[in-house]
Amino acid sequence: MLFHVYGENALPQWIAMLGVLAALILLNEVAR
Repeated sequence: MLFHVYGENALPQWIAMLGVLAALILLNEVAR
């Protein structure tokens, strides 16, 4: 149960972090 709750809380954070990383990579490619 603890892992399930942690997973629900962590999923949006992972999505946001991956989104930011993807944005930075795209900006780096465009700026290059």
